[in-house]
Amino acid sequence: SMLEHLVRGQFDVDPNIIGSEGFRHNGHVIAYWGITCAILRLPLLFFHRLDLDVTNWSCLIAVCLIGIMKVRSVLLIRKNCDSTTDTKWAVGLMLTYIVLGGSEIAYLRSSLYQEVVFWAIAFAMIFVYFALKGLVSGQFTMVTLSWMAITAGLALLTRVSTGMGLYAALALLLVVLLMEAFQTKRKLLTGRILIPAVILVAFLIAVCAVNYGRWGNPTMFADYSHYISNESFPDRMPRTHLYGLFNLARIPFSLGYYFFPLWALQGGDGRLLFESTQTRLFDCAELPPDRKSTRLNSSH
Repeated sequence: SMLEHLVRGQFDVDPNIIGSEGFRHNGHVIAYWGITCAILRLPLLFFHRLDLDVTNWSCLIAVCLIGIMKVRSVLLIRKNCDSTTDTKWAVGLMLTYIVLGGSEIAYLRSSLYQEVVFWAIAFAMIFVYFALKGLVSGQFTMVTLSWMAITAGLALLTRVSTGMGLYAALALLLVVLLMEAFQTKRKLLTGRILIPAVILVAFLIAVCAVNYGRWGNPTMFADYSHYISNESFPDRMPRTHLYGLFNLARIPFSLGYYFFPLWALQGGDGRLLFESTQTRLFDCAELPPDRKSTRLNSSH
């Protein structure tokens, strides 16, 4: 649906397809994810087979790419380490983790939502591989930096949170390289710096064009005041207006959520630990598997 609209110069999607996951704006319904996964379906357009559902295959390809780049990253580090027993054990454990855990087994199912996440992670892992390549070799070449810029741009065009992280990382790296060139009195604006910068700007222009087509604002990625799901969760917007989209008060719970998941335990009253904090500060927190079936309205 997104691809069909894009080829007509439109940036909305069929409201009957996206349902409550869309944003209603100026009489149109738009999606919050980027256009990369729609562009991946271009071959279907050429063969007039947009009726084919290739979500499973797209997810599989992205997940395989994630795994391959993680393995290559570990082997790259192994190649530049001393050959000791500890090193072999560390590499073996890391490769075991990559195969049996992490994004390679993700949700054990595929959907449009997971597809976007998978491809964003795939681009991020390519970025990380080339970043490691530059670190272990002791030099960031134009080719290495260009690949990092391309994958950062593709990630931004796929999923903004992942893309912004890669953009920030690469921008800081380019600043460091400029400072090193300045300190050693070398030429600052060489192809090594300019070409990756041009790539970043080109993708940024493309993303801004999509944002403008959707929202009439090149810097707007999503306006949750137009989120259709808000109709089912009337407490969402008041909480957002009160605490904002970013708030330092959320950091302690967020750290515990990922690194010390005591919040998944139930208290004597049948509620999750820190559930009052979760429902007061957060728009949504993914529940433990045994609680997903209940999906309390307060958790959203």
